[in-house]
Amino acid sequence: MKTVQILLFCALLIPTVGFSQEKVEKAQDQTTKQQAEASASSSVSSGAFMEEQQGDQVRSDQLVGSAVTNASDEEIGNIDDLLLNKEGQVVGIIVGVGGFLGIGEKHVALSWDAVEITRGEGEVNYKVKTNIDKAALEEATAFKTEERKQAEQLQEQRQQQAEQQLQQPAGQQPPVGQPQPMENEQ
Repeated sequence: MKTVQILLFCALLIPTVGFSQEKVEKAQDQTTKQQAEASASSSVSSGAFMEEQQGDQVRSDQLVGSAVTNASDEEIGNIDDLLLNKEGQVVGIIVGVGGFLGIGEKHVALSWDAVEITRGEGEVNYKVKTNIDKAALEEATAFKTEERKQAEQLQEQRQQQAEQQLQQPAGQQPPVGQPQPMENEQ
C-alpha cells in the first residue's frame, strides 16, 4: 500500500515540479527581455538626447538678430545667419551691413575667430564684438551662398548661349524664339 501511495504522490508531484520549472524559465526569459530592452534604451539615450543647455553652449536664436559692434561699441550690423561646417561647428557668422530697413543691405561673412561672443549677467542674448570697423565691412565682398553661386552660373551659361546664337551667320540659325524650318520645307 505504501508503494501505491508513494507512486501516487510522485505522479502528482512530477507535473507540479515541471509546471514550477516552466514558470521559472518564463520568468527568466521575461527578465532577460526586460534587461535587453533597458540596455537598448539606455544605449540610445546615453548619447542621442540632451536634457538641458550647458553653460558653454549657445543657441542659434540667442545669436541671430544680435547686433555686431566694433571696438568702439558702434553697431556695425546684425547677425542674419550662422555658417556651420559638416561636423556641426560654427565657422562663421553672416552679418547684414549697410542699407536701411533691409533695403540695400548686403551680407558679409565673418570668421568665427574674428568675433568675440559675451553675455552679461542675467541677459538672454549675447553681445557680438569684432575689431573690424564699419567701413571695412561695407567695402568687403558680399557673401555668396551655394544657391546664389549656382543661380549665377546658370545665368552666365544662358547668357553665353544667347550670345552664341546671335553670333551665328545669318542663314544658319533663325532668330531666338522663331521655329527652325524643317529639312523638306526648303
